[in-house]
Amino acid sequence: MKQITCSFFLLVIFVHLISISSYSQNFHISKYGNDNNSGTSALPLATFEAAKRKVNEYKASHGLKPGAINVWIHGGIYDLKNTFSLTEADAGTKANPIVWQAVQGERVSLTGG
Repeated sequence: MKQITCSFFLLVIFVHLISISSYSQNFHISKYGNDNNSGTSALPLATFEAAKRKVNEYKASHGLKPGAINVWIHGGIYDLKNTFSLTEADAGTKANPIVWQAVQGERVSLTGG
């Protein structure tokens, strides 16, 4: 009985994790990226402007689905050539946030702009 309960508990956690991941869209920015890439972790974008454009394209074609749109910024020094700004329209909603954040454990610095 103990093994069945444990197995059921693990199954519930697994299904929950799958449902969470299916409701989020992730884009990645890296110093080694390219703005012609798709923005995945394997093919990251190079600039904040390109990521903002990808997020807006995603919102236009898919809307804001339950969950989050995450923009993951990989470690490095990003020398901004122009001012980069995000407005309230770039924030999503409380239930469907658009979150820009550094990858955990990686240090990000923005200069210039």
